[in-house]
Amino acid sequence: MDRENSGPFLDQLRLVYQRSNLPVALLGAQFQVLWASDSILELFPGLRLPSGAMDLLSSYAPKAIQEEIQSQGHFVTHLPDMLFSGRGLTICQVGEDGQGPVYLLQPAGETEDSSPQYVRRPLGLERVLGAFNSQFRLPLSRLFLEVDRLRDAIPEGSGRSAAEEALRRINQQAYLMLRSVQWITAYADSCYARPILQTRPGKALDLFGSLRQLCASCAELLEEVGIPLHWDIPQGRFPVLCQREELELIFLNLISNSCRFTRPGNAIHVRACAQGSGGMVTVSDLGRGIPAQIQPLVFQPYFSYNPGEGPFSGLGLGLSCVKGLVASLGGTVALTSQEGEGTSVTFTLPTASGIGLPLSLEASSQDYLQDRFSLVYVALADSVPPPL
Repeated sequence: MDRENSGPFLDQLRLVYQRSNLPVALLGAQFQVLWASDSILELFPGLRLPSGAMDLLSSYAPKAIQEEIQSQGHFVTHLPDMLFSGRGLTICQVGEDGQGPVYLLQPAGETEDSSPQYVRRPLGLERVLGAFNSQFRLPLSRLFLEVDRLRDAIPEGSGRSAAEEALRRINQQAYLMLRSVQWITAYADSCYARPILQTRPGKALDLFGSLRQLCASCAELLEEVGIPLHWDIPQGRFPVLCQREELELIFLNLISNSCRFTRPGNAIHVRACAQGSGGMVTVSDLGRGIPAQIQPLVFQPYFSYNPGEGPFSGLGLGLSCVKGLVASLGGTVALTSQEGEGTSVTFTLPTASGIGLPLSLEASSQDYLQDRFSLVYVALADSVPPPL
């Protein structure tokens, strides 16, 4: 990330911040990362990418940031699209190095005691998430219980099939509410949990083995709705720095989108391989595709698009969760799509080879299918009737 021939000014500035151990990054005129301290990389692993700063600032136009710095002396993000945000970023100009201005980026409100081990989630976040989950999950648990009781109490007779169909619709709506709760919670976690609470998981995950089991469980469910799912995943193990729940959320969000935006003849293909210092996974479909003018917006939180049926198709947090989680793990995400032909999303995860972490236990496809509330059923609830 160091600029070649950076000159004595940037070298001296970098040396000062190296010694301070503060979580800071130095940015060039186009907000590209010139250098980042180890402590800020622990908070925001996505800064390892040349475009990492712009990913953090994706809600703001670079020109607007520069104008505010010139007029106010600094720029502070308010992150209005982050539901549980209480922590922004500060950017100020610290000089010029002959190739343009040099900016300093740091989490808002940093002090000498702000090293990663002291950084916590925004004040009250745990209470907000706790209250949010209790206010929704408890009623949902009761709703599922009552659905089970009603199902068992339906008398035999001519009206039984109609009553069962009504219960299936109620059950599906309950699953969709449960999915919304999980997506909102996951989005909040993707913003804060990994970068602040830990820098690497305690165990590595076998990417190839876990994907094979996920694909097998999804393929069995999607056969019911006529969407074939094929996969091309190497045999053997490939350890990555990721937790099983994180991979499930990333992967199943992509499969869910491929099913929701379907059309006759749709099919899903999953490919995985080793690529450089990590693993690469691509989920492709032959669905509706995404219009070109919509594609730049799909990773924005709360943006949703429903072709032909109005502007809103859901919470708009699925791909935001994918991007946030992958970035927090030190990976990348890319999307390509052609309207009327299909969509491909590729993500990478860093390898855990050589680190010596033990492999976590992977779930089998039957584990996913036998658990009524597994994320497979929840994520695909609007495409495949969930278990009743």
